[in-house]
Amino acid sequence: MKWIVIGLLLLGITICAGCTSSNSPSSPLVTTPVTQVEPNLVGNWMGTFTGYIDTAGYQVFQEPMTLTIVEQSDSLFKGRVTYPLNGTMVTKDVAGALSLDGRSFKTIEYPSGFSDGIIISADEIEMIYRDTTDPSKIAIDTLTRIT
Repeated sequence: MKWIVIGLLLLGITICAGCTSSNSPSSPLVTTPVTQVEPNLVGNWMGTFTGYIDTAGYQVFQEPMTLTIVEQSDSLFKGRVTYPLNGTMVTKDVAGALSLDGRSFKTIEYPSGFSDGIIISADEIEMIYRDTTDPSKIAIDTLTRIT
């Protein structure tokens, strides 16, 4: 009797396992590709920045900086950044790439410097700028789209 109960129990488990399988031929697994829309960063961005310069210490800059993105192709973009440095406005070319998450990005400035950025909203970004040339610099840039 004991063997009959064990046999019926095993048969029931086998039948139930087959019923719950998601790979049954009558219901094939269908996947839908996910298409991600890249954020549009083209435009003029303006904001403030604070930083640290190796030879000068902590700095709070009163004059605004600007970032102009002139072109974007999918997740790649290019433009220029203008900011005050020692009483002079400096303009540098910049290129960047959006990450797969659609929120973070990286930039490189010519001839030196690079940033890690995050898109806070459609019209607000934050960038952490670093430059290892002498004197080394780091800054937090908070920018808002103005056009």
